Formats: sequence, structure tokens, C-alpha cells
Amino acid sequence: MRMRRSEIVGPALTAAVLLVFLLLDATVIRIQNPAPIFLIAVTFAGYVGGLRPALVSAALAIAFSAYYFSIPGQPFSYSLGDQARLASIAIGSVAIAVLTGILRERLLRAEQRQLRDSETRLRATVEVALDALISMDLAGAITEWNPSADAMFGWRRQDVLGREMAATIIPERYRDAHRDGLRRYLETGRGPVLGRRIEIEALHRDGHEFPIELAISAIETSAGRSFTAFVRDISARRRLEAAQAAALGQVQQALRLRDDFLSAAAHDLKTPLTSVRGHLQLMRRRFGDSMPPQVLASLAEVDRSTSRMTDLISELLDVARLQSGQTLTLHTRETDLVSLARGVAESARRTAPRHSIELEAHSPTLVGMWDPARVERALTNLVSNAVKYSSSGGEIVVTADRQTDDKGTWAVVSVRDHGIGIPAADLPRLFNRFHRGANAKEVEGTGIGLEAARRMIEQHGGNISVESVEGVGTTFTVRLPLESRP
Repeated sequence: MRMRRSEIVGPALTAAVLLVFLLLDATVIRIQNPAPIFLIAVTFAGYVGGLRPALVSAALAIAFSAYYFSIPGQPFSYSLGDQARLASIAIGSVAIAVLTGILRERLLRAEQRQLRDSETRLRATVEVALDALISMDLAGAITEWNPSADAMFGWRRQDVLGREMAATIIPERYRDAHRDGLRRYLETGRGPVLGRRIEIEALHRDGHEFPIELAISAIETSAGRSFTAFVRDISARRRLEAAQAAALGQVQQALRLRDDFLSAAAHDLKTPLTSVRGHLQLMRRRFGDSMPPQVLASLAEVDRSTSRMTDLISELLDVARLQSGQTLTLHTRETDLVSLARGVAESARRTAPRHSIELEAHSPTLVGMWDPARVERALTNLVSNAVKYSSSGGEIVVTADRQTDDKGTWAVVSVRDHGIGIPAADLPRLFNRFHRGANAKEVEGTGIGLEAARRMIEQHGGNISVESVEGVGTTFTVRLPLESRP
């Protein structure tokens, strides 16, 4: 019976130890009791190789001891003390050989059982895996093929084992690249597709192609190197993606139609409003001195409402443009932000008598190159929200100031109220289109004003932020560059 390499190591080591003893005995010094070293060698042989090499090592140790302890000039003649030592070495060597050999055999059998169990579990896992599992050797031949691969590719396991993978499941247009890649891997040890998820077309037995996702690994075993791939049919996913893309296209088309409608409607609505405002101004110029104060006040209120309606339509038109991916055409000129904020506060004060709306200007002027209509509309939206969300009245403070940081000099306007506040969970999404705070359902609003304000301010190179505590109040802050931004 052929001995394994591990069965040769122990006896070889024992023989080497015995030769060392012979050399020492002949040239340097005689060791009186070599038994411990012999026993260690026998133990090592049993641990490494099992029972057979342990018994061989024990026999070598006993044979050497029989020679080593014999009386000089009288081979195999022993004194009483040497006889006792020889007997102890013989008994100890055999006993240790048997014990370590049996222990090693049991450990080896246990390891083999664990290995068989592991292989059984692996085989069961491979058999029931939802993904196809395919292995290939260095020659490109299929060596493993699980039932999911049967179902996916239409080939039975017994029909594909040993076949070239390229000719079996790879479309013809990819086969040369596959073979070249395998050849380069064998030459360089590098494979660009190893350890990555890739998507590619595969070939079914009936000739049709279908999309797959696969991940390939190179595996090194005692039998050599091989490749294993986990393959997933992504036909359903591709169909879903195509359906989603078609649906997205339809939605985008619907949004474009909506935006076109809003643009047309805004234009058509602004025309009669402009006419109404023109007639109001004409009436006040011609008959203003003869009109009763109540009539003049009513005309002023109609003018303000018409102006507000025009602003809302303009805001709606801006939102439609922004949502369609367009940028606003800004009509910038030198504009004093303090003057704009004062006008917004005064206008709000007239329509919100229960509120105390004050302007605190820490700089007399804040002049920058901005579109006054868009900036005023953004500030009006913030002040209007402050009024709406503090319906019981109270103080609203509009603050205008100048700030400087490492990015430049900024004009800063904040609007602070003591209203219902905004829940913390809503703050990150507050500037999203149509989003409104969870506690604001009873307050009239569309959810488009803040988004429009944010995008108008950002197009000026500025930003808008919010701080709020539910039940305490809210502060919106607008920052606009006083210097041109790069």
C-alpha cells in the first residue's frame, strides 16, 4: 500500500534523530538516556501520520536502542540497568505509537466526516440555489452545472459536463473575446471580469439570447485552479426597466404638456388682469377727487388684490418654467434690498391688521444686482407664510443686515414669526415641490411657493434656509450676494 507524504515524515524524522545520536556518540559525547527524545519522535510521527508511521518510528527507536545500549564488544549483550532502560523504551515507544496513532486516526476520520458533511451541504445548497452555478476548468470545459442552470439554459447537467463553455452558453459574437480573456489569464494571472458583477447576453439551447448578470471567481483547490460563476437571468428586470422607462417618458410628456398649459393659461390670465389694473388707474386719475373715501379704499383694495393675483400667476409661471428644466430669465439691476423688504412689510401690514409686522434694518441700504420682481416675490411669499401660520396674530419681524464670511459679503433678510412652527421631520423636505408640514393641513396653501422662492434665490447665487421649533415659531433666512459671484 502506498504511503502518504504525511506517513513518511514521522519515520524520516525518527531516522534523522537516530543518525544524529550515532554521530554524537562516535565523535563528541555519549548521551546516557535518549529515551525522552525517542518518545517525542514517535509521538510526532503518530500525530502527523497516524498509527502506521508511529509503529515504524517505534520500531526504529527500539532497534537503535538495542544497538545503543549493548555492552561494547558484545553486541546485544546488556547490563541489568541497560536492560531496564531498553525495556522502558520498547514499552513506551509502542504504547505512545498506539495511543497517538489511534488518536490521530480518530481525528482524521472525524475531519473526513466533517469534510463529507460540508461537501453534502454544499452540494445541497448548489442544487437548490435560485441562481445558476457553473464551473469551468482552465481548458474552458464545464465541470459543474446545477439544476437552476438546467432551467435557465435548457441543457441537462449530463449533457454539458466536459463541453466547452464558450460553445455552449456564450453567443458567437462573444466567443473569441472569452477565449482570448482565458488565454490572457493563464499567461498573466489577471482577469478583468473576476470579482465583478457584469451584465451580458447569454445563449439558450434553443438559440435565443437573453440578458444575464453574473459574478465570476477564480478558485484554487488541491485539484488545481478553476472558475465558478453565479448567473442570474435578468430578463424580467430588463422588461420592468423598459416599462419604467416608457412610463417615465409618458410622465415627462404629461409634465411638458402641463407646463405648456400653465404657461398659456398664465399668459391668458394676466392679460385681463393688466386691463383691470389699467382701468383702475384711469378711474383714479379722472375721478379720484370726486369719489367718496370708501370708494377710493375699495378701489385700492381691488388694485392690491389684482396685483397679488398677477404675482401669483407670475409665480405659477416661474414654477412651470423651473419644473420643465428651464432657468428663469433674470432682469437684474441695482436693487436696494432694504427698500424691497420695507415695501413687502408695509404691504403685508395693510392686509394683516391682527399682526405686528416690523422691519429692523441694521444697514440703511443693501444694494446689489438682482431681479427686483423675483426677489420681492420670494420675500412676499415668506412674509405671507408667516402671517398664514400665525393666524391668531402676534409679532412678525423682518430683519435686514449685512454679513461677511470667507465667501464674500452678503445681504441677509430674515423673517421670524411666533406661529405654529414646523415639525422637525418636515424640515429636510420643506423646500420640495408640494410638500407641506404635517401640522399645516388646515391652513390653505399649495406647497409650491417655497420651492419657487428657493430656486429664484439660488439662481441669484444665494440661498434660503429655515429654523423652526414646532409650537414656538419659524425663521426663514435669505442670503444674497452683494458682490458678483464667480
